[in-house]
Amino acid sequence: MRELNESRRIAERSSHELKRVLQSINDCVWNAIVDDRGLFQYAYLSPVIEQLAGHHVSEFLERPTAYRELVHADDQAAYEKSRLRLHSGQSDHAVYRLQRNDGNTCWVNERVKCTSLQDGRVIQMFGLISDITERVLTEKRLRQKDAELAHVARVSAMGGMAAAIAHELNQPLQAIAAFADTAVSVLDAGKDPCVDLQEINVQISEQALRAGEIIRRLRSFVRKTDGQRSIEDLHAVVRESIEFMTAVARDAGITLCLNLSDSAIHIQADRIQVQQVMVNLIQNSIESIIDQETSDGTISVSTSVVGQEAQIFVEDTGAGVSAASMETLFDPFVTTKNTGLGMGTAICRTIVESHGGRIWATPGRVCGTIVHFTLPVHDKG
Repeated sequence: MRELNESRRIAERSSHELKRVLQSINDCVWNAIVDDRGLFQYAYLSPVIEQLAGHHVSEFLERPTAYRELVHADDQAAYEKSRLRLHSGQSDHAVYRLQRNDGNTCWVNERVKCTSLQDGRVIQMFGLISDITERVLTEKRLRQKDAELAHVARVSAMGGMAAAIAHELNQPLQAIAAFADTAVSVLDAGKDPCVDLQEINVQISEQALRAGEIIRRLRSFVRKTDGQRSIEDLHAVVRESIEFMTAVARDAGITLCLNLSDSAIHIQADRIQVQQVMVNLIQNSIESIIDQETSDGTISVSTSVVGQEAQIFVEDTGAGVSAASMETLFDPFVTTKNTGLGMGTAICRTIVESHGGRIWATPGRVCGTIVHFTLPVHDKG
């Protein structure tokens, strides 16, 4: 009996010490027992849950579904999928929001480990719930700063292309003025003007629409993006990016070539941000060709699909980049230009990586540089 009592005292001390250690951890530790029907009951839940959820531990111990009811409505579906994976014996982790009883919301990261019998039935779960609210808010602030920096870069790019854009816009405006003068001449002639004026009005309307489309594209490109992503036709995004730079390339005596894959490619992306990557890379290629001081040059933009990735290539016949510079080309404040700030390529990398892609550079096949970047393909089916 003395030995039994001593063993009991040692076990109680060990249990007390373990609880003291668990309660000192900033994360919430929990343990649940799963019965034959697949229902689980919390066996232990550290008091940290009271700081996270704003409810007393006893509420969750007495009614296990109480915790599930606190999961934010928008995250319920993801939370339920995570629980289904757990009941199948898979360890899992999930990020979701909890709606506290004071009305505030907190972000948590929950990791769960399952213990199974030989027949695969889950009998026990061990979990760790971490409060990641501050991390999520910090990441959100950083994304906002990145978006603001990217917006400044787009506006700055428009400033650099102002002369070419003005020239492109001037063409439909001059056409409108010429057609209007023709209409006045027809009216002054005193003849039946109906047929001639109808054709002139059609031409004026087409040129006005052309000028309006140029302005629409410019306004779309320089506006602040809200970061929302939608299903986009990659080829349409690339074509519109090329249209931005056609006038700039033409004024520099550079030919822009487009080689798109035969099949359509769809991506889930922020259209303006992907266009910004394209415009930045084409602008860099134009400047590289100009620096080489050749009489002409070529920039080729190509697309393809490899596995689940869309690949975009921007190749130029410019001066090229040294092997040493290739390694740091997309780092902030690294530039190969005498007047550059070194932020254009860094912004490209930030945008591409935030979309789940990669970006890198290699030497051109004959001369110049090829910049490759990838984006995940979206399966519309």
